[in-house]
Amino acid sequence: PTRQQLKAHFVQSMVPMVGFGFMDNTVMIYAGSAIDATLGVTLGLSTMCAAACGQICSDIAGVSFGGVIEATAAKLGLPSPGFTEEERSSAMAKRVGLAGSLVGVFTGCSLGLANLLFVDTEQARELKLAAQDDPDTTGYTVAISNTAREDCTTVQIDGPSQKGLIAAVTSTLSSADLAIQGIQAKQVHEGVWKTRKVYITRDDAQVADDDLEHVAKKVLKACREPDRRQKVRVELERAQQENEELRQKVASLQAKLSDALVTVDKRGG
Repeated sequence: PTRQQLKAHFVQSMVPMVGFGFMDNTVMIYAGSAIDATLGVTLGLSTMCAAACGQICSDIAGVSFGGVIEATAAKLGLPSPGFTEEERSSAMAKRVGLAGSLVGVFTGCSLGLANLLFVDTEQARELKLAAQDDPDTTGYTVAISNTAREDCTTVQIDGPSQKGLIAAVTSTLSSADLAIQGIQAKQVHEGVWKTRKVYITRDDAQVADDDLEHVAKKVLKACREPDRRQKVRVELERAQQENEELRQKVASLQAKLSDALVTVDKRGG
């Protein structure tokens, strides 16, 4: 084939792939983002899982509309290489066609990344955090009052008994320059529903009415910390167990490899 023919073949191979690449990334980004912000939040799917689901949608779109893209590219009036059957089956023509397709896909996918400028990539993360912070999923409620006692503010926490809860709450209150005057709570088994009352003051007086809601929200957030720490602890223990199992497998393989590399020929007694 001549250089002019190869150039035309390169362009013909590249242009349809630009369309394929652009459509592939566009569908994957929008579908993956939508799945992450809906099913990802509801079912707790990871972002990578949502992206994989988006890729499935993208592949389906590619199969469904591939013919449309090819037909559109054919209508652009691109120069034809005019290959003979022998020239088309030559190694040079195949390599040039492959190079054109690769360049086209790379260009199309790169252009498709521009869709990220129009997608709220933080939406799903914020929704997942909001779902984690939903009071209905934590089981805790907080009520704060300046009317229960005249000498201090009463913070009432209702929810299941959990180790480390009071420590997390008192630490949060102390960091907010609040003095703890007393704590009222019954001893029950972990997981049993209970009521706790924490009496606090600021500058030896009740907390200002305008600050009550802010303090209550900080206490509610502190109530979730032990649960989060427990989840992290469980994940850490699971990872440590997996690492130990992997270490044992590696040690076993090393022992087998050492045995395979050593040959012992004993003299018969």
